[in-house]
Amino acid sequence: TYRLTEHYLAGAMSRWLPWLAELQPELFIELGKGLAQEKGIKNLDWVVVSSPRGHIRAKALVTDRIGVMNVGGKRIHHVGMPWHWGWMGLSTGDVVNDLTAWVGDPNVSIHEGKAFVCNVEKA
Repeated sequence: TYRLTEHYLAGAMSRWLPWLAELQPELFIELGKGLAQEKGIKNLDWVVVSSPRGHIRAKALVTDRIGVMNVGGKRIHHVGMPWHWGWMGLSTGDVVNDLTAWVGDPNVSIHEGKAFVCNVEKA
């Protein structure tokens, strides 16, 4: 997961500002063209992203920015999602953190990392 400039800090603050909500109005998932083709997903399709901890809906952003990794001779796709959305505000959406493990850094009690396995399917 990552942050967006338009929702700097946390969505709980920026989702309430009309000009920022207009710039980034809804949750999306970036995925490479290869994964999109394998799954039959087109740009702006609604998809379901699931992990062992839950599932969310997001709009697909098919891009060249996300490639395929070769790990131990296996092709591994990866995706990216901003985490700023929630249930309240002008710009609402599913909560990406619902997919992650709650593993807090002992010094500051925030996520030590936000990498996890997931599946992406056309909604």
